[in-house]
Amino acid sequence: MKHKSQIASQKPPKQKSTKALNIAAAVTGISAVALLINNILLFKNNVDMYTLQGYPVAEVLKQLIPAQLLPGVLEAIAIYGGITVLLIAAAIINEKVSQCLPSLPNQEKSEEAIQEIATENIDEVNETPAPTSEQENKIED
Repeated sequence: MKHKSQIASQKPPKQKSTKALNIAAAVTGISAVALLINNILLFKNNVDMYTLQGYPVAEVLKQLIPAQLLPGVLEAIAIYGGITVLLIAAAIINEKVSQCLPSLPNQEKSEEAIQEIATENIDEVNETPAPTSEQENKIED
């Protein structure tokens, strides 16, 4: 039991942006389910309305399934489902990238590190010897 709690405590906390992407994916998924339910209920109401007007049920279903039910269901699945999948994928990628990148403690230290690298590069350039006249003649030939 202690082992599981130690493993759980070693996991790094999720990034705020990852949580936001997951919440957006959940909201989008819930919207997709709500749209699916709405389209099915609308289809059922239309079938009931046409049958009350005296049309045969088989004929109403034959006409409304390809014209109303299938586009409504496939639209909700394709658009909202696709957006949900993309948001979840973005959250996973964001989490993996944020774990891989080293976090810099503050801006001053990173500026100091950049300054050190720049001075080292300048020193290396200054230490390289200038070409002699013999080397210049060989280059010209």
